[in-house]
Amino acid sequence: MLGGILMIILKINHQPSGGKAWVAKITGLCSKYNFKREFLVAYKKERSYSGKTGQNYYELKDGYFYEANIPWKGRQYYKVIDGKIVDINPEEIIEHFNKQSK
Repeated sequence: MLGGILMIILKINHQPSGGKAWVAKITGLCSKYNFKREFLVAYKKERSYSGKTGQNYYELKDGYFYEANIPWKGRQYYKVIDGKIVDINPEEIIEHFNKQSK
């Protein structure tokens, strides 16, 4: 816990041949890209001797929605609830932000 904010760690495999790994906090809706996003910087990176494979670690905050691009799997959507990473459908995120804007 950092300053009263619950943090959880998401580990993503780094495999450039499977696509670029990234994680972004979703902050709203966007007509061009579906979601407004703030891309996170991995707080820790572990790499193999060659540097071609390894893991990236991201700190996620409780109560927020996230989008991650996972090599060989594609886009995944999450919400952190009570310190747990929960898979979520993009439609649920859209519904949440639509309700917020009303």
